[in-house]
Amino acid sequence: MTLKYFQNTIVQFSSKKTTELQSNHDHDEWSSGPFRSNNLEVDDHQYTKYRSSDLVPIKELWKTGIAKCQSTAPIGPQKIHPVVIECNLSNNIHTLLAMEFAHTIFRVALSGDPSMLLRILSEDPGLVNLPDFDGKDALTISVEKSDYESFNLLISAGAETDYRCADDVPPLVAALSQDNVKLTANVLDALDINFLRLRRDRYWILALHTDLSISLAYFKLLKAHAVPYMLSEFEEICAIVLEKEPSIIGIEEFLIYLGSDAVERWSIHQEELSLCLMRISSYFLRKVVPFSQNFSCIHRLQKLGLYTPPSSARTWLQVLSQWGFPKICIEQPEVQKQLIWNLADIDRSPKNTVPDRCLLPLVLYFAVLALRFPYTDWIDCWREVCSKANFNEHEYNLGTLLELHSVRQSKSVFDFFWHNIFTFAISRAVLYTNLKLFPLNDTQWSIDKFLNHAYRECQLLQPLPPGNHEKLIYLLSYFPASNNIPGHEIFMSVVYQHFLPLISDDDIECSNSCSNVNPNVLMTATVHVLHQYCLLNLIVNFSAKLGLKFLSNIQDWPRSISTDYKIKLFNILIACYVESSRHTKVPRNISQILPLRQMGCDHSSYLNNLVNDWLSKWLSEPKRLSLWSKVTIRTCLRRSTQHRSFPKQPVNELIRRLPLAPMLQEYLIDNEYLK
Repeated sequence: MTLKYFQNTIVQFSSKKTTELQSNHDHDEWSSGPFRSNNLEVDDHQYTKYRSSDLVPIKELWKTGIAKCQSTAPIGPQKIHPVVIECNLSNNIHTLLAMEFAHTIFRVALSGDPSMLLRILSEDPGLVNLPDFDGKDALTISVEKSDYESFNLLISAGAETDYRCADDVPPLVAALSQDNVKLTANVLDALDINFLRLRRDRYWILALHTDLSISLAYFKLLKAHAVPYMLSEFEEICAIVLEKEPSIIGIEEFLIYLGSDAVERWSIHQEELSLCLMRISSYFLRKVVPFSQNFSCIHRLQKLGLYTPPSSARTWLQVLSQWGFPKICIEQPEVQKQLIWNLADIDRSPKNTVPDRCLLPLVLYFAVLALRFPYTDWIDCWREVCSKANFNEHEYNLGTLLELHSVRQSKSVFDFFWHNIFTFAISRAVLYTNLKLFPLNDTQWSIDKFLNHAYRECQLLQPLPPGNHEKLIYLLSYFPASNNIPGHEIFMSVVYQHFLPLISDDDIECSNSCSNVNPNVLMTATVHVLHQYCLLNLIVNFSAKLGLKFLSNIQDWPRSISTDYKIKLFNILIACYVESSRHTKVPRNISQILPLRQMGCDHSSYLNNLVNDWLSKWLSEPKRLSLWSKVTIRTCLRRSTQHRSFPKQPVNELIRRLPLAPMLQEYLIDNEYLK
């Protein structure tokens, strides 16, 4: 047949209306198809001998498709979206076209009727290897339908099994795409395949299924038939499976088999193999242990010699933090205690869950934080398990542990604590507060206890001048821009007590070109400050100059903030500029308020124009005496607390101490300069 004739036939058939299909009720679909014997090179009698009564008619399949589409419609007044109906009908039409143009043997194979298939092949055995118009044979179609009887029947009838010179093996591809292990085993046994010649090298990837117990059976079959398996494929399969949840059926057995098989195959590739085994071990620690709430999976890995634990404190924290965040996995105290003891290998030998004994107390500290914090007994729990593991007090001193392992970290002791440990602890505290498992006051008390314990055992962890404002900027940047923790009361309480009082305006450079802070860090911190209005007010109350550093960073202003909120920010920006300068006169040149370099992006240009327009209007209108009084009082109060030898006090608290009426105090406390 010619391609043009085939295309014309498709167009003609697809243009038929449903009513036309239904009008052929007494018509013989098999003898009236467009592909006659002169096209398929099949005897005309052979082509027409099977009547409509033998197989399901096309019109019935069409009706079934329509009925199926209607049966999926919601009950009630809802309607199916036209696009959904069109997609369903399109799929049905595609199936109908394939069956209408296919030879009878393929239609029988699709219908899954072994008795009809036997009848056809007994009358004409030569049809067994007849290729369909899309290149498939009846054997492949039977595999796609998971029809075990039809497959065996076709093999017995002489279906093609020699694929030694083929570039691909469609029956095997079809089998691996199904969940029928018995059929796939028969396909591999029946076909003669030269796997070294094949173009397709993805059979192992094809064998991955949602049910990993099926995948495990397929992997064993492929290994038994010596299907080539590359290290790169193993690494890819590992990466895919390790993205799955521990609730997936058969995941533990499958990963153990993957690791054992990899050790057997590629023992000479130590580096790549060790990395994959460490990922598997970390997955078991990170997800399977809290899911099963026991260490049996880890003990199995250890027994098989596959256990490769993390080697650094930071990696251990990343692994163990998922025991308690972002969701609370283990709530029973006795289970929590048992897991911590298993991690320490108490009453068990050999003690190789954490092979580095010097690292073990710090790992136990992370585990206790993940399971017991913010409960009041978490420090006592840590000390108890360290004593049970035969450590003395000096060996599990937090300062000693952090300093000992700071050499292995890419960060200083201060950065490691605040970036990794503190962010995890406060995330747990906020989680417990938001779930109403702990009152806010109790959670804040636990955070204070956590920080005081850290300061007491390691003086290097305490924020101290100079450069405390940069430490705060970096702390804000440790949270993703979409995270709301920097605006939570617990976080602001920490900032209020431990960072803002020690900030000196003399250390702050508002110009980005003179700052030691990475631009990406400043951008993330700016997004947090501008999105969290309470945090912005808190910062401005302590330091107008630090507030100006964030607000003048216009190129990083979020696009999502409304125009009204932008005006509020401009008001505070003017207040920060005036109160951080050495004079109280409001300048009439915008460049004096915003000493920014000219920026080319449209967003920043728009903001600058908006600032200019709003400021021009603001400056052109007369100001009341009350506003100038507010400017003078606030500026004088700020100057009185700028001495770097004393902790900085927030201007709003200083105003509340003034002998003024409450209404006047509220007016002075407001950080915006309203007319």
